Amino acid sequence: MNLKTSLTTDQFALGHLIIDGKRGTITSGTSEQKVEPRAMAVLLYLANHPNQVISQEELFNNIWPNTLFSPGAIQRCIGLLRKAMGDNAKSANFIVTHPKRGYSLDVSPKAIPVINITLVGKVTLPLLAFVIPLLVYLLVKQSPNVSYEGQITAITSSSHYDFNPIAGQQTNRVIFIRQFDQGSHIFSVNTETGEEDQLSSEIGDYRSISWDFEFKRLYYVNRSQSGDQVGVLNLSSPQPKQNNLFTLNSTGNVWHVLAVKNKIYYMLAHVPVNQAPKTELKIYDHVSDKHVSLLSSDDHFTPYRITMSPDKTSIAIAGESAENRVEFRLFDLTDHTLGPSIHHLPLGFTELNWHPDGKHILVHHMNRLYLLNVQGEATSIPYHHFQRIHNPSFNNDGSQILLTASSQDTDIWQYDLKTEAVNKIADSSGEDHLGRLSPVNNDLAYISNRSGRAQVFLKQGVKETLIFDNPNSAPIYRAPVWSHDETKLVFAAGHQLYFHDVFSGRLTQTPMPGSFTAVLDWFNHEPALLISIKQDNQSYFAKWNIESHELTLLEKTGVNFFARLNEHDQLVFHRSGLISGLTATAKQNGSIANRRLFAVTDQLVYQTQDSVVHHSHSNLTESITKIPVQNAQLIDVSQDGQQLLFVSFERQNAQIISLH
Repeated sequence: MNLKTSLTTDQFALGHLIIDGKRGTITSGTSEQKVEPRAMAVLLYLANHPNQVISQEELFNNIWPNTLFSPGAIQRCIGLLRKAMGDNAKSANFIVTHPKRGYSLDVSPKAIPVINITLVGKVTLPLLAFVIPLLVYLLVKQSPNVSYEGQITAITSSSHYDFNPIAGQQTNRVIFIRQFDQGSHIFSVNTETGEEDQLSSEIGDYRSISWDFEFKRLYYVNRSQSGDQVGVLNLSSPQPKQNNLFTLNSTGNVWHVLAVKNKIYYMLAHVPVNQAPKTELKIYDHVSDKHVSLLSSDDHFTPYRITMSPDKTSIAIAGESAENRVEFRLFDLTDHTLGPSIHHLPLGFTELNWHPDGKHILVHHMNRLYLLNVQGEATSIPYHHFQRIHNPSFNNDGSQILLTASSQDTDIWQYDLKTEAVNKIADSSGEDHLGRLSPVNNDLAYISNRSGRAQVFLKQGVKETLIFDNPNSAPIYRAPVWSHDETKLVFAAGHQLYFHDVFSGRLTQTPMPGSFTAVLDWFNHEPALLISIKQDNQSYFAKWNIESHELTLLEKTGVNFFARLNEHDQLVFHRSGLISGLTATAKQNGSIANRRLFAVTDQLVYQTQDSVVHHSHSNLTESITKIPVQNAQLIDVSQDGQQLLFVSFERQNAQIISLH
């Protein structure tokens, strides 16, 4: 039998299963499972090539033509199929996983004689007309009650880093920032022809742009040595004129700028030493040349992202609350009052943009998109692609979403200081990062997003095992932490702690204690974890007993911190450019401003900005070596201080795409 891949293929048998491609069902005895059309298409393609290893790319290209490759979409379909077939990855009877190669259907399909299977058509993947590294169109339906899925198509092409897309005044125009080696420029692209125009005349470090459509003005933030500049491009003439409006010298950084006629609303951030950021929503009138503060952060709310309503009467604000979450509030521009929270999400970088209908707000949280109405009801917008997404915004009629989609290849390396051998020990097309070495054997536990979501892997010699699949795509902010006997790993995902037994493979979970933020280390002499936690709007290092669940606050962390426990369970940490928690002598010589600290038992290892690695026992300035890879960052050091673990970064292409 020769099956042809089609969404409407009729019945055939796989072992004891009856597959009905037309109805989208898998039947075992009297039990019938309904399968999504895309998942069924994956199964039909594998059935058309039985006992052959088919790559994820080949599967994706034949099921999702004209679409940006997403390994996560294929893996999700495989998971759905295995569930419907009563199969599993570890002891597969039907669909077998071949690591880094693809999948195979190891049971040959058998025809059911009364059924006539006909060819409907072959699905192919035409070449994309444009390949853009970074900006993206997602075509969505305006109704919040429908699914926002569609097909992705590329719009622009560039070998540079393009970001922060916004709709132009003309429907076929998109404005964006392009990063070059020496700086950045503001560009416009015709989405129909791909033709590009450079709008800015001065190269700079542009960070934010926004339209004032009424006056055909484009406002921008340009970061310079003298401070953050806010300027304007007048696009009403054929030759855009660029003028600087004001410069904020050393008072802080402008995070966002919105313009309405002669007024500019902007978010100003101050980052005091050893304190949380202080933020202000301010307004600048460039007729009167005055700045007025409208809203300041306090113990209850710290705003950091803003978007202007279409009628210019209110600003939607995303900010961090005292409950350690992201809250969304509306700021009334008529009476300058801040309304209550209309919705909240777990902590994570969040961006937002108002829909042209004035009733909905587009929210980007981590790698997810939501449509939030002003009553606080949120609808998820599916985005199942590998790339990281940033800067989402609507086009003028709300039919499309513009966003930045970027991908980065990050690999983990191990450097032996004795032999000077450099080995790449985690290598995929995604981001392999956040790794920790085991205390004795130097086994590696690390995070990778190669599937399109953060997952936890264990590397023991040449054997690599997926130990946490993370089906809900929960954020994982820190590397897994080894117990000192190397029998267990602990990590946090979402609001859960996970414990992995290295020998049995058993995974258990428990809710995080309080406003928990990260696992940092495992105590040597008691069943407890060193964690970071937030209480009363303050961040602390804390000890959490995993048996009694007793919580003990240890030390305020400040803003930037790194902490480990030495062999005596003494806390060693980095704060405000100083090594703290050491002997008095070490403290006196412990200034490491602008360096990253790593603590290993009684040794300290830190990295300077030029990637020179230093260590400390009694001498804090003894140079060991230079990391032999460009664009690298040290992430861990072995117990004996002889093995350095670091990641290398290589930015890949991204795209402006359209989701139909």
